[in-house]
Amino acid sequence: MIYDHIKEAPQQQMEFASQLDDKILRIFSAASIVLGLLGLSTINVTGLKALLFLVPLIPYALTAFWTFSCIDPDRFHWAMRADQQPKSWDKEEEDVRNALIGEIGEAYSANESILGDKAKYTRHALIATAVEVVLVVAALVAYRLI
Repeated sequence: MIYDHIKEAPQQQMEFASQLDDKILRIFSAASIVLGLLGLSTINVTGLKALLFLVPLIPYALTAFWTFSCIDPDRFHWAMRADQQPKSWDKEEEDVRNALIGEIGEAYSANESILGDKAKYTRHALIATAVEVVLVVAALVAYRLI
């Protein structure tokens, strides 16, 4: 009964991780578009104006860092199924089930911290992108006023 309840937990965690990866990639895409629009909106920028247009690169670089830190599939832990455990073929069904329950529990615990990191990186990337947008708007307004 316990096994039936938890056997899909690693798969559900992987789906959640995939959703977080999709979100952070969308955030990075939006940050790239905003920065690209800034680059298209100016032709000859020098002096102080050029500095204003370079400042948004800092939060963009942070967004890129957090995006690539978030997308790391090698760290995710999978629990083996009974047919993948070579030593399980000659064991009783109950022993195999208990071993799988332990392995699923270990994978679940390890993946929880990975999912927490992914959520944290996604939040940081979203905040950095918001700061980037504010800096881009400020640079454009200052460009028009200076």
